[in-house]
Amino acid sequence: MELWGRFWFGVYGLALQNPEQFSEFLDRFIGDWLPPFQQAFIAAGFAPARARSLASLSLAAMRGLQLDLLASGERARIDVAFEKLLRLLTLASRDGAGEGTRRIQKRKNR
Repeated sequence: MELWGRFWFGVYGLALQNPEQFSEFLDRFIGDWLPPFQQAFIAAGFAPARARSLASLSLAAMRGLQLDLLASGERARIDVAFEKLLRLLTLASRDGAGEGTRRIQKRKNR
């Protein structure tokens, strides 16, 4: 991860400084990763809008943790933080999965 991560984040930083020149890279840096995350949340029962926001949050948090690991080298701390992120997402799935289905059921029962 370290060599790949340093390269990837280095290119990302360069692209952020020159967004016109690297617009395709910037589009793909998010665009290639967001849909699979969103589909995973939809498959878990989330409504598309909530799935998209949770996908954005998950992707940003994981990239942040990767960047933190590269900067600090504190793998144990990052591993604990990642586990907490997974727990939070699990809680979100218990609270929000099937939310669209529950709304439909409530409307039918009225």
